[in-house]
Amino acid sequence: MWIIAPSVIWWKYDHTQCQNEKKNLFFTVTTGRSGTRYLSNIFSLLKNFKSEHEAKPAFHTFYRDILDGKFSYKEFWIDYKLPYILSLKENYYADVSHVACKGFFESIIEWGIRPFFIFLKRKNREVAKSLLSLGTIPTRTQTGKIYLSSPLDKDALQINGAIDDFTDYQLCYWYTLDIDKRTAYYKDYFDKYNCSYASLTFDELIRGEPLKKIRKSIDLPELSIMGYLKYLKNKGEILNQKSHSKQHIENIDWDKEESELMKRLDEDKIFYIPAKTAN
Repeated sequence: MWIIAPSVIWWKYDHTQCQNEKKNLFFTVTTGRSGTRYLSNIFSLLKNFKSEHEAKPAFHTFYRDILDGKFSYKEFWIDYKLPYILSLKENYYADVSHVACKGFFESIIEWGIRPFFIFLKRKNREVAKSLLSLGTIPTRTQTGKIYLSSPLDKDALQINGAIDDFTDYQLCYWYTLDIDKRTAYYKDYFDKYNCSYASLTFDELIRGEPLKKIRKSIDLPELSIMGYLKYLKNKGEILNQKSHSKQHIENIDWDKEESELMKRLDEDKIFYIPAKTAN
């Protein structure tokens, strides 16, 4: 997961005056099922920091409509997300939704806004198994369609064969590979546009000192007194496990499923095409 959060200055028009608004924005590049809610909770303990996890106006609410051409990334930012952020009293803002890394960043970066990004990485198989147990399958289930990319998307990692040729687990594992490609793309993109970012593994987030590592790349406000006490109390506690929603997974040969999928990746089409900001 990468976090992008440099200071940003916008001019806000309120029908009577232009007001200089300074905000520090943080977003993530990650698969989901990778500790995003835990990260959001840590940020919320910092002074002057508004941290949210898939909150309205939410990226996932508009994601599929944008891909279907019914809406645009720019409209989402201009009509919904940026006005909401500007309405907040806090100078620091994070929305750690994993859907944001599916084409939403280019518009604001090319406008001159420089958020901070966090690349958050959990092992591919662990993420795929978690998605499978929740019934969140790319292109096959409702939650999969809403939150995840699909091999049918024009900007996604390409595979050979019809969707029906692949098992549910293979589609979940494919999704983690698609995010790997987006991660590589965004690293180069952020470097090109001088965006600051930090990288964390799932284990570093849960068992390490994530704030200390992030501060090596970007400045963060200090923990409040109550925030520090809560941080010590809850450190390492895994959140959003959704145990009540998980289904039993039948005995699957994980190595075989993954190996067969890798053979079906189109070697000439292993790429990520960024969504056009004109959309």
